[in-house]
Amino acid sequence: MKKESIEEFIVQNKETDDSMLHSRLFNVNMRLFNSNKKYKRLILNIISYMEKIAKKKFKDYTPAKGISGANIGIPFNIIGAKNKNDKWDFFINPKYLRRSGIRKIVESNCGSLRLEKPIKVKRCKWIKLGYYDLEGKRRIKRFNGSYGYTIQHEVNHNKGILVIDEGVK
Repeated sequence: MKKESIEEFIVQNKETDDSMLHSRLFNVNMRLFNSNKKYKRLILNIISYMEKIAKKKFKDYTPAKGISGANIGIPFNIIGAKNKNDKWDFFINPKYLRRSGIRKIVESNCGSLRLEKPIKVKRCKWIKLGYYDLEGKRRIKRFNGSYGYTIQHEVNHNKGILVIDEGVK
């Protein structure tokens, strides 16, 4: 299988429509998700596509740690993040419930932007996230460390906030 560059992939898939990257995305209708098999299958197919894209190896970029609907032009508030076991976790309609007042400056890169080097951004030490799992069950969980920073990056994407908007000097 031929490895392509991110630029080739983005051009082929119209991945970085600037208006999508700066827009708030739509929440998945969870009542419909839990009651309509076709709607649920559509959303799960989107998540499967997101995972396929996230696992793709590009010759000019490090492997992805996270993915959002905004990254790939899908207007739904869905994110994925690679956990410590190298597996992908997906979160439907993620929303911050609480955030640590303590912030840490970390380096953040983004596959949706052509950055020469990572940008320094402030991230909360921990976040409490409300979301739905792939079964449609409501979950609340606290995240910290690099996994928590990745989740914050992707949640912000779906709110139209990019690392270039949050960079610190």
